[in-house]
Amino acid sequence: LFRNDEAAMAATTAHVFGAAVPRTRAFGGRKRHAKTRATSLELVSPEDEREVRGTTRPPVLLALPGGDVEQLLAFPLIEAVRNKNPGCCVDVLIPSRAKSAYGINPNVRYTFVEELDGDPSPDQVSAVLGKLRNKGYAKLISAKPAGATFSLDMLTTNIPERISYISSEGYIFNWIANWIMKGERVPTMKMASLGASMYDMLWKLALEEEAPPKKPLNFKIPAKAKQLAKEKLDAQGLMPGKFILLQSSPVPDTDAEVKAYDWSRVGANASTPVLYVTKTTKEAKAYAGANVAVVPTVAELAALVEMSKGVVCANTPALLLGSALEKPVVLVGEDQKIAESFVPGGKVQTVSDPEGANSILAAW
Repeated sequence: LFRNDEAAMAATTAHVFGAAVPRTRAFGGRKRHAKTRATSLELVSPEDEREVRGTTRPPVLLALPGGDVEQLLAFPLIEAVRNKNPGCCVDVLIPSRAKSAYGINPNVRYTFVEELDGDPSPDQVSAVLGKLRNKGYAKLISAKPAGATFSLDMLTTNIPERISYISSEGYIFNWIANWIMKGERVPTMKMASLGASMYDMLWKLALEEEAPPKKPLNFKIPAKAKQLAKEKLDAQGLMPGKFILLQSSPVPDTDAEVKAYDWSRVGANASTPVLYVTKTTKEAKAYAGANVAVVPTVAELAALVEMSKGVVCANTPALLLGSALEKPVVLVGEDQKIAESFVPGGKVQTVSDPEGANSILAAW
């Protein structure tokens, strides 16, 4: 303590007044710290300390309501958050119906389930909030339009920075939400109807930059999912690259409004076999006698889309996955404007009803 050298004096001052401690060999600093510093007396800030020690930044939490389609549309935002904060981990708070979407997202560490679309019970809310309090999040980014209740719930997590859409519940509720969250008020319409642009305002709030008009959907299909997909093809006697994938039922894949049609005659005269993909065994009964595969997860669906010759679908995850994998895609029941809103710049053909897809399939 009484050594007459500058390093010891600086260290003693730091100990007394709470300043950063110099990383020097004279004061017992490790050799690698001495090598990384240009001078022996340069102080180390908390940010530099993490950089020197190679530790990660505090994690970020995203709250994302909606089904599989809305989660897939959020993938570019999640990737941008990680790129903006190198070394940070990203976790998501999502409804249970959308959990399988993250089986193909390598940018997400943990998924926490809370029924963001409805009214969860107090016990469910308490259980989720208890988990979030212990994670040390630096930032919350929420696409759920925050009212008073959700804002107060998020306040109890002790996350210092909270960014969110703000709902239009009423003056007093907006005041509470704006006091707790940094946000942008959004209309009462379903955000899913905005397609790929539904996260643009949140992108600007969270990343302080404009969202690009085209946002690439990047994902990684696990080997296990590819194996399961191949087994389902073998069970139907189909070969990779020699079938057309058809996904008709959007529920509960999206909150966007999708028209109901009879899809049983699609591909009846096609030269290439059609594989009907459903999420449940109950849905599969509608296609008795046809090639049907029950695919409960987005990872298996992505694997089947990758193996297919092309995709015919409603506004379902197959639309986004097929476009991302550069497969020929026919969107049924929507116009070109809707196709462009969900897949900006994508090569998607549109038809007004399932029967209209048959003429396109004949050319495949």
